[in-house]
Amino acid sequence: MEALNGTVDQRRANIKDALHAWVATSRRGRVRAQVSENYQIVGPWVDKGEELVIETDDVACLFAHELRRLSQPGIKVDAWVFYGETESTPDMLVIDVEGVVLGIHVEADDSSTPFTLHVRVLDSLPTVRVTCSLGRDVHVEVSDYMHMWWTLGSPTRRQVGNALRNLIHAAHHFRGDMRVNRMFRIDAALAGVGMESVHAHNYRDLVDWLTPMTGIDPGGEGWEREKFLTLTGREDPENYRTEYIWSITHEGVAGELEIRITNYEKRQELYPVSMIISDKRGRRSTINAPTHADIADAIAKWVMLNSKEEAK
Repeated sequence: MEALNGTVDQRRANIKDALHAWVATSRRGRVRAQVSENYQIVGPWVDKGEELVIETDDVACLFAHELRRLSQPGIKVDAWVFYGETESTPDMLVIDVEGVVLGIHVEADDSSTPFTLHVRVLDSLPTVRVTCSLGRDVHVEVSDYMHMWWTLGSPTRRQVGNALRNLIHAAHHFRGDMRVNRMFRIDAALAGVGMESVHAHNYRDLVDWLTPMTGIDPGGEGWEREKFLTLTGREDPENYRTEYIWSITHEGVAGELEIRITNYEKRQELYPVSMIISDKRGRRSTINAPTHADIADAIAKWVMLNSKEEAK
């Protein structure tokens, strides 16, 4: 007689296998990427560029198409579709490209925009947990942690294909580059087709993630950071605010960058946050309601302007 525990374990394994599908793989040195037959485009479908993209499977087909068009891709890519079980966990195309994990999906909206394309930078590959009771109940949980996020309303096949092509080309510069520079390249690739970065509610964690310290943060890159917190305006509720101040340096960059993000706790604006960027050379800029991309772009541009390698 088959052991009951063995049956439950097999059910769990079968369900996990049914929750994702391989889309494509590319490796450096190969002439062409390998693409699943289930995601190869046949006929003139891709040429109907003004048709809306309404399913994540459409995005996966377009990604496989763009990756396969490249001869000698020169980058390491693995892509899957993770199937969602509920509205809160929609189907998602997950792309691991040179160590950067992207989660891309299409959601139906109730607003004037019927469908929205979402591109997110994830901390790692999503975790799929399957719980099987000894009865008939099966519970599936797909979880991930996001660092950056872009959206595009009413995406067409042409826009999505161009965005994916831009991402593939940008990925050729990922290897050996700083994390913040990789995010800068992703933003440039997506902004080129009109995608917009989301306002940065998670700015405290985002600045730390973009500037990982060696020996302290995962994937440390030689950054040094000092962070300060101040509370001001308690007597004046309208101007009561929390200020986070970062002073950051990097071994390969000359000078020091100060990032000051202020959250006006009591104001009624949708995004009552402002960011001031300044260095020791008199450059200073202010951005109201900063997005994920605003923060990454500000740090990346400071790196480019003050790189010690560029100065040689």
